Amino acid sequence: MWSRMARRGSLTCNLTIHGVQGHVAYPHLADNPVHRAAPMLNELVAIEWDQGK
Repeated sequence: MWSRMARRGSLTCNLTIHGVQGHVAYPHLADNPVHRAAPMLNELVAIEWDQGK
């Protein structure tokens, strides 16, 4: 992941999460990256980015 603060109130970043594609009939063989991304996104949302500095 890389991020850059361009100006106050703006954040640009790329987040890459890898997984293994699967089939709905065999979900145990897949590694859905969305399931791993959810906790990371919750952490990003919880950060107080603008601290008025």
